[in-house]
Amino acid sequence: MKRTRKGIFEPRRIAAVAIGHQGRAVTVTWADSGTSTIDLMPWIMGGKLARLLDQAYFAKAAVGEYGWSIAWGGEEIEIDSVHLQMLAAEQRGLVYSPDGMKRWRGRFGLTLDAAAAALGLSRRTVAYYEAGEKPIPKAVALACKGYGDLVNDPVALGGVGS
Repeated sequence: MKRTRKGIFEPRRIAAVAIGHQGRAVTVTWADSGTSTIDLMPWIMGGKLARLLDQAYFAKAAVGEYGWSIAWGGEEIEIDSVHLQMLAAEQRGLVYSPDGMKRWRGRFGLTLDAAAAALGLSRRTVAYYEAGEKPIPKAVALACKGYGDLVNDPVALGGVGS
């Protein structure tokens, strides 16, 4: 995965794409080396890519024009290499994506202010993370993952009532 100095992913050429054997996964072969297997189901279920639920349509995935994306239906639907890298890294547990942060906040019904307070961050910082303007540090990602345990069982983590 190529990253810039700030940790944001750079566009990367795609040499080939293959459809996974189950679900809605693709295996991307990067032109500069290596492969990534990426489960697209979280994005498909987000609603904007619902057309990809059709297995026959999904199977038509191809490298997009100029090699910077995966496309379906002659680029009717397209996912660029930057977002593919972010999904791959998130699924490997290497980063927490802006979409992951938004889903976390939505799952617990938190406003930006409430999320900031829960994480000990400023509202602006949480907004930067969600907009993808700054990479989300591993410590923040772990705090988001642990928040559910704290909310569901505060005593187990030494919280209130312990």
